[in-house]
Amino acid sequence: MDSMGSHEWADQSARIAPGPAPGRLRVLIGRSAAIVLILGALAWISVSLLFNPPPRAPVGGQDIPLQVIESTGGPEAQEADGNTETWDAPQESATGQEGGPRESNGLPASGASAMVHMIGAVKNPGVYSLPLGSRVLDAVKLAGGLAKDAAPDAINLAAEVNDGEQIRIPRRGEAASAPTQGADEEDSAEGNGTAPSSAPSKVNLNTADATGLQELPGIGPALSGRIIEFRDANGPFRNLAELDAVSGIGPAMMGNLKDLVVFE
Repeated sequence: MDSMGSHEWADQSARIAPGPAPGRLRVLIGRSAAIVLILGALAWISVSLLFNPPPRAPVGGQDIPLQVIESTGGPEAQEADGNTETWDAPQESATGQEGGPRESNGLPASGASAMVHMIGAVKNPGVYSLPLGSRVLDAVKLAGGLAKDAAPDAINLAAEVNDGEQIRIPRRGEAASAPTQGADEEDSAEGNGTAPSSAPSKVNLNTADATGLQELPGIGPALSGRIIEFRDANGPFRNLAELDAVSGIGPAMMGNLKDLVVFE
């Protein structure tokens, strides 16, 4: 009787044992659904970015394609489209200097020309025509080259020639002062009662006209005109150094003129 009563009580307790509450079940279902939705959204965004990347990026108000530029490792960078731009160094002329094109004979290719008179220690003195922009060295070549007794270090061979210029290539020893008379000549002059000839008069750079200036070595009509123009615009020359400011006169020519000119 007691055992039967205990068994019945146990069955009743099992039947009335409480299951999960309905509210808790709804919370679990809601959380699972939210997690599934979040994971699905993240997966969709990842797939979209992987297969459909943004084609353009706005820069400065404009849309510029996003491109990957690969470096070649060389000194010149390639552009994004594969084209390259190279920088061409200036070509050297036939004389080794940068400048415009030159003719086959080494002279500048120019339509205008300059007439120069070559005298002194050249093989073929005379008047020659050269393109504007030519150098004294070009004129010397046209005159057959330097003579054996030429003193090329006494003149600037790189100076630019000018139309109407007389170019005198000095000989060795000509750049020195004029030679004095020998002892026999002095004795003869004294015995005859005549005074020795005086040294040639010097040219005053501040008063000489074009004709007087052209008596100086290396100065032709064009150069004498520039000397007068410079003198009229800037006032009289005070020393030989100021003469260097005149176009066409260089250190070599000033060395030839230092004993032949005065300024007072």
